[in-house]
Amino acid sequence: MLKAPQFFRKTKYLVVIGLLIIITSFAFSLASNQYTLVGLNSSETPAIVNKTKLLESLFESYKDEYVDPEFHRTIDKQRDGITTSEGQSYTMLRSVWIDDKETFDLSWEWTRNNLQREDKLFSWLWGLKEDGTWGLLDDRGGENVATDADIDIALSLIFAANKWDDNNYLDQAKEIIDSIWEKTVVKINGNYLLLPNDLEKFSEKSYYLINPSYFSPAHFRIFAKYDLNNNWNRLANDSYKYLKAFQELPISSTDNPSLPPNWIIMEKETLELRKSAISDLNTNYGYDALRIPFRVGLDWKWFRTIESKEYLNKFTALSDTLEESNQIFAEYSRDGTPIVNYETKSMYGASIPMLKITNNDSLEDVVNDNILEGFDFDKYDWENQISYYDDNWSWFGLAFYLDRTDNIQ
Repeated sequence: MLKAPQFFRKTKYLVVIGLLIIITSFAFSLASNQYTLVGLNSSETPAIVNKTKLLESLFESYKDEYVDPEFHRTIDKQRDGITTSEGQSYTMLRSVWIDDKETFDLSWEWTRNNLQREDKLFSWLWGLKEDGTWGLLDDRGGENVATDADIDIALSLIFAANKWDDNNYLDQAKEIIDSIWEKTVVKINGNYLLLPNDLEKFSEKSYYLINPSYFSPAHFRIFAKYDLNNNWNRLANDSYKYLKAFQELPISSTDNPSLPPNWIIMEKETLELRKSAISDLNTNYGYDALRIPFRVGLDWKWFRTIESKEYLNKFTALSDTLEESNQIFAEYSRDGTPIVNYETKSMYGASIPMLKITNNDSLEDVVNDNILEGFDFDKYDWENQISYYDDNWSWFGLAFYLDRTDNIQ
């Protein structure tokens, strides 16, 4: 029988050994990329976060708020309950990245039945029509294509085929990819250019309307693996030529650009750049253009291209305001001057790849104080629901930060 002093000594040793096992186990979990620490730079106690649980919980909250449980369409409640091809593509991408096959299949089924056209591309806008019925909003050009959604849908199908070992997804993706090239890619002076819809390529106008945030070199490099008939790798490389031109070349004598535009016009013959006369299609850096760092960031993450990192280093206007005021504002003029005094989670989320890849010292603060502001770690849910667009882009940014935006090949 052990005497009391010996027993306590042995118990103490066992406790110490137990603690060492727990610490070692947790350290292994961190090293194996299962957990992360958030709040290290904040005034609050740091939280130990299960990466998968965090992203899954945020997606469950998103589905509860924005995905119709009966028809499985993604609803933008901030825009009169419409559904866009963009929204469907975001839900499909998020689903495949966190291995939610049921949501993926249901969202894809609704998209296929309600938005997919005979040419395999997708009508962009669906909602309540003036006659009280639901369908494509033709009076707003709803039957036309938004190319960013089409490339995201195609990519999500490729990922689904590889993740769930089902070549039916891949066959469907290949049809979409081929049609994207046929309907939305042009060649100008030897350089390939992706257009934002299926109208621009065949228009008799003297110019092209362009949305740089639709360019995604990483997508194009993956498409090249599955479509050998079209030069997707060349499109990926040429996209950087246009991105740099749109960000650096002035469009007037007073223009001093430092950020890429939401939209821009390029003359077909002279390649002259100018802004659109339509106010919603402006050259500011905001709602549309904010997505560029994420798309370019994927090219670095998946392919380690020199062009991607060089390009992300050009976003000094965002880094400067972050350093000066601890803020990235929701919209900037082309010269990098903030033109609004408020912030959005979408802007912060989409900026995460730029901050991470360029090793910006404020990355952790942005994640903790901006992306995760208002997130309840006890409930693993938002204290107050955020908007459709903020929800998507804060999630994509967080997934990039947590290394959960994999190239599923």
